[in-house]
Amino acid sequence: MQLNYSMNYGSWAALICCLVLFHALFSLFQSVGLFILRCASVSQK
Repeated sequence: MQLNYSMNYGSWAALICCLVLFHALFSLFQSVGLFILRCASVSQK
């Protein structure tokens, strides 16, 4: 029972870590995309 509980807790921790990592990567890609769009709009003028 104790082993099953620790494994379940580990899988939850891994899931949360994956969600946090995915959110950080999404924010990074979003900021990079906005930066590229801003540079493109500046170069068009």
